[in-house]
Amino acid sequence: MGLSITTISPSTLQDGDTVTLTGSGFGSSQGSVLIGGLSQAVSAWSDTGITFTASKGSQSLGACRVDVVKGSAGASYLGGVLTLNGSFPSKATAAPVYFDDYELRSAGASATGIGLESLGGDATAVAVSTARAYPGTKSLRGDYATGDAGHFPRIGVSGLNADEVYISCNMYWERYTTGTSNAAIFKLCRAGSGTAYSGHPQFYETIRPDFTSGAITGIDRGYVQDDGTPNYLNTNSGKANRDGWHRLEYRYKLSTPGSADGALQTYVDLVANSNNTSAITRQTGSTAQINWVITPFDGMDHRGFTDNAYYVFVDNLYIDTTPVRVEVGNASTLAACTERVVAVPTAWSTTNITANLNTASLGSGTRWVYVFDENNAQYGSALEVTL
Repeated sequence: MGLSITTISPSTLQDGDTVTLTGSGFGSSQGSVLIGGLSQAVSAWSDTGITFTASKGSQSLGACRVDVVKGSAGASYLGGVLTLNGSFPSKATAAPVYFDDYELRSAGASATGIGLESLGGDATAVAVSTARAYPGTKSLRGDYATGDAGHFPRIGVSGLNADEVYISCNMYWERYTTGTSNAAIFKLCRAGSGTAYSGHPQFYETIRPDFTSGAITGIDRGYVQDDGTPNYLNTNSGKANRDGWHRLEYRYKLSTPGSADGALQTYVDLVANSNNTSAITRQTGSTAQINWVITPFDGMDHRGFTDNAYYVFVDNLYIDTTPVRVEVGNASTLAACTERVVAVPTAWSTTNITANLNTASLGSGTRWVYVFDENNAQYGSALEVTL
């Protein structure tokens, strides 16, 4: 579509005037407005309208020529900051509910002292550690020591009052004391309504590893409707096996009451384990919302034996009430990516996004930026960026 200016208001400009252009073909990516070659301060831009503040510089205004230069979609990276220009889905609040990579935290700091909460468990076993990180030097570590048949920190966030949550993190677990040959059960994430841990509707995930190999051989995953009806989604395609870093992702969306439009999508290392986008989680008339999220420190059960000990490490913990987000991957298509990193937005509009990005696990060179929409699907084309 060709660019066309239909109206300019006011038609005679004074220095400092707020000016509105209407027309078509301006494009969704912000470009520039020029008066006599001088760039103007644009405050709003869409395909059919532009608002800017007139500035005369050394020239006179009055009846003058106004030029519009279309913008183009693109991405740039400088000093840890990713800047995107283009057409993007809306996001009411740029920053997520919670994000931390723990690099600026003091070793030994309790999880409850750095923005997380104890949601009815024993949080004393979870603290910042320098033993492992992905990447960097620090992460959160849960210590499931010997002498305890089970330990349940139940670390998370509350007060969300949302219809949806998206959670992403990197997790590593290991056994540091070997005793009786009996595998532990690790309770990872859950989120729901009402009382933390037990309230519903909610989703949950537990992994059951083999004692010898550490491979995940069993899964207890699903969602509970607000009337208490359980639904099991125990596919085990992506596995968070012992002694390795894994990316975990969860998207849980409450349904419109009585409608099959809720969702539970879970991934390990970008591999889908559940992909239900037609779930009924709320019955007709329900007003339940998601109030709390418990992170991968939900807890573990030694299953009656107390002579094994485990560490669970969590890094890059990202919690939000929407799956709308930015990620940077190592391939030009989502399917080809073997590594994707969430960029943490600090400013967001439908034409511009600014986000902080840790590139350590991505390396340098050409990478690709992906924006995800409210359906957890790729929005638009991937944007090339040089790191």
